[in-house]
Amino acid sequence: MGFDMPVFDTSYEIAINGVTMARNGTPARSRAESIPSYEPLFFSYVPKNDTLELLIRVSNYEHRRGGFWMTMKTGTFRSIQTNFSNQWFISIAASGMLLASFLFFFIFYLLDRRDRKLLMFSILVLCLALRPFLSAPYLATIIDIRNWHLIVRGEYLILYFLVTSGIWLAYLIYPTRWFRTFSLVTDFVFLAGVASVILLPVYLFSYAVIVIQAIAIFGVLYAVIMSIRGMILGNYRDIFYFLAFIVMVFGLVSDILLSNALEESQQMYILSFMMLGFVLIQATLLLSDWVGRGKEREKLGLELEELNRHLENRVDERTRELRERT
Repeated sequence: MGFDMPVFDTSYEIAINGVTMARNGTPARSRAESIPSYEPLFFSYVPKNDTLELLIRVSNYEHRRGGFWMTMKTGTFRSIQTNFSNQWFISIAASGMLLASFLFFFIFYLLDRRDRKLLMFSILVLCLALRPFLSAPYLATIIDIRNWHLIVRGEYLILYFLVTSGIWLAYLIYPTRWFRTFSLVTDFVFLAGVASVILLPVYLFSYAVIVIQAIAIFGVLYAVIMSIRGMILGNYRDIFYFLAFIVMVFGLVSDILLSNALEESQQMYILSFMMLGFVLIQATLLLSDWVGRGKEREKLGLELEELNRHLENRVDERTRELRERT
């Protein structure tokens, strides 16, 4: 049989019938002896009788959560191994597509730096591409990054950049005076949050996630409401934005539940996967804008050419009139 062991907060050791089978870090009775670690893993066990005694030792001196915050799974070793591999493969594929999308949108921003929406969207996509490396399923362990403090601090820094860029993107899509003020307040939270991540212990700054989650929910609800308003006014673009934001709401709520150990069936954050739908919609709107601008430039070029031709005719007429008078 197989066992799928998610990360625990912040260290654990599992023994079956008195035999230690796996551990993350070093659980202990004191902070000095405990070593935190995040490294998802799976292992196999061959039962020798019909009774299993599982003993899991957990310790947490570092984080606001403690113990299980994702479910441990058991089953046949093949099913556990397949499920574990599939999660990693899907996460790597999604991160790769989001990184490629980041380059695509960032290059478009460099071509037209007046469009700040593209910059904010590029940052948002980049954060969601990097997120699976420093949060569930912790792809950073592939490249042997196992420093728990580095992983957690990186996770929170990405979270601050993610939420702040998302709030400004919502403002740039649907600009209102009061939401601009809210965006500036978010900037203050961002600066204070980044400073706390760099300077404070994890068990202190980890409580700030409640504020981050509240800001994120408020921002995405604002975008949903404004997109509904736009649809009522007959703006076809808001239909696409509404669909994108609804998908983002689903991913955001699921991730918040998982982060607070309230989601039992979920094994990893899914907002990055939901973002792929937003990327597709944004790419469609971007290309539509570029095609529209191309047609507009072509139309203006034809009008300018016609105007120049008209001016040349007027000049020729005036020249002939002057010659006739002289």
